[in-house]
Amino acid sequence: MKRLWSLLAASVLIGALGQGPANAAEQPNKIKVGILLPLTGTFAAVAETQKQGALLAVDVVNKRGGLNMPWGKVQVEGVVDDDEAKLDIGVRRYRYMMSEGVKGVGGQTWAPLAYALNAIVSKEPMPYFPVCVMAKEAFQKGKVADSTFATAY
Repeated sequence: MKRLWSLLAASVLIGALGQGPANAAEQPNKIKVGILLPLTGTFAAVAETQKQGALLAVDVVNKRGGLNMPWGKVQVEGVVDDDEAKLDIGVRRYRYMMSEGVKGVGGQTWAPLAYALNAIVSKEPMPYFPVCVMAKEAFQKGKVADSTFATAY
């Protein structure tokens, strides 16, 4: 649970501060964090537990007053969606979350989808935390995006 909380906090902080000076003046009072998991299909039982853990971490942060940002306390909103353990759906829903203003995404019980989202993140940086162990190939030099935080094989 501590690891999940740390990843969530780091994701939000990196996402909020990594937007540059133009957006720094906006100083939001709420930051969205994406939770993208296969809530239906093969991995649904595992994903449900992961979703509950992520939402619990969001709740813990918010009950402590939110995140301490340079401009004050910021609440976290967990935005949950179902990737269905399908590449096309997972990529589409990831992009939708980005368009809705999430500042970081965690999830992906299924390694092939985590690898696909890592490819997107390498071109369009955003904090990304897959919960699966990605394939060994992903850790070869230059394949894991700078903003992907993944467990090694």
